[in-house]
Amino acid sequence: MIAIGVLFIFNYSTIMEITGLADNEVISRLSIEEVKEESRIYAVAHNIEMFSKSPIFGIGVEEAVENIEYVADTSTSTYLLSIFGIFGGLYTLYWIVGILGIKNKNLMIKIMILIVALLILNKEPHQNILITWCFMFWGLKNIVEKGGEHSDKKDNISSKE
Repeated sequence: MIAIGVLFIFNYSTIMEITGLADNEVISRLSIEEVKEESRIYAVAHNIEMFSKSPIFGIGVEEAVENIEYVADTSTSTYLLSIFGIFGGLYTLYWIVGILGIKNKNLMIKIMILIVALLILNKEPHQNILITWCFMFWGLKNIVEKGGEHSDKKDNISSKE
């Protein structure tokens, strides 16, 4: 099944022409050229290019919106980088720190959760969705509380002595 899937992906256009599906209005929208124009991969490259114009403080919201070139210009991490510069990277960094700080999970589980979370965050523009910010800060809160519990234990031990 995997081999058939790989062959289909690499020979998509040829298969569509041979089967006559390329003339179908709905399926023709899935042509390689259409998919390339709306690809989120281009959004990442475009946002990195915008970030390189002003890496310290970013280009700002107004210029970023004026320079959206692709329909799917939705990579949240790189979009925030282009708007706020290096400070926009804090959004992604906070997600990484929050997920890697999950208690009682092994490293492989944390890495899998991190990969899934970053894929989800960067497939749609999540910077305007409040619940994603709430989850991010909840993860950071757990890190801060973990550090606070550790320091409280030291204080309790020293006060008993």
